[in-house]
Amino acid sequence: MPTLMLLPVVENAFRHGLARNAQKGRLEVNAARQPDALTISIADNGAGIPTDFDVDRQAGTGLRNVRDRLLHLYGQSAALEIRRGDQSGTVVTIHIPLRPEWQARATA
Repeated sequence: MPTLMLLPVVENAFRHGLARNAQKGRLEVNAARQPDALTISIADNGAGIPTDFDVDRQAGTGLRNVRDRLLHLYGQSAALEIRRGDQSGTVVTIHIPLRPEWQARATA
């Protein structure tokens, strides 16, 4: 996991998702490891992003930097997905491929 990759996403969740819902706000960070990848999701129960949200046109500097760093470090194997939550809020999912040396350690 690259250093400071989650910080802009968590900051955005507080600033844009939970600021108006401070007393009942919820932020969840989950990570799951597959044999060849790590998937991290950050979800809040705030107002949520528009259903037609476009990272290229509407994201701020922080989210664009996260996306650009993922592409630079991992190419098209990495992904940043931003979507509206099922009930409310926003869910950001980061998919990072594991490097072969990390995969070897996991199976040893």
